[in-house]
Parts: sequence; C-alpha cells; structure tokens
Amino acid sequence: MKKNAAIFLKDNIFFVSGDIDFYNVMDIYNQSLLLFKTMKQVIFDFSQVKSSDSSGLALAIEWIKLSKIDHQTIQFKHFPEKLLSIAKVSSLYDVICPL
Repeated sequence: MKKNAAIFLKDNIFFVSGDIDFYNVMDIYNQSLLLFKTMKQVIFDFSQVKSSDSSGLALAIEWIKLSKIDHQTIQFKHFPEKLLSIAKVSSLYDVICPL
C-alpha cells in the first residue's frame, strides 16, 4: 500500500514530509531533481517526516551522490533517528553526518 509523502521547496530548503517507503521514494526523488541541479547549496529538512523505512536512507545517499557530481554542498536537518540508527549499523553515519 502506497503511503503519502511529499517534497516541496520553500526559502531554498527542500522539506520532506509524510511517510517515506519503498513505494513512494522514487516519486520524492524525481520531484527533487527538478530544482536540485540549479542550487549551489542543497538543504533537506526532514522535520515533517512521520516515518521512514530504509528507503529514506537510500534516498539521502542518492542526494549525496548527486551533490558530489554537481559540486554542491548538501545538508540534512532533523534527519529521523530511526534512519540515523540504520546509518550507524551500516557504517554510513559519517556519510550522512560528516564532521
């Protein structure tokens, strides 16, 4: 069952909201691509995310890859604790939360 999730841009910050899962993660990714490449600094705010499975972490990793290709800085705000836990056990914590 597909859950509701969305992404919107406000004040040069991408706000991710709803329930991110395997069924809607590509919708969020594709919507972000429309403006992603035009920005020098990319900020994603997850404060409105209600839940996420590991596809939310995969989404963040894809955004990091894109930012490296386009020489952009990237920042995640209010990254869900559940995803940080998955990142830690997957040895990806330093990728998501660099020093």
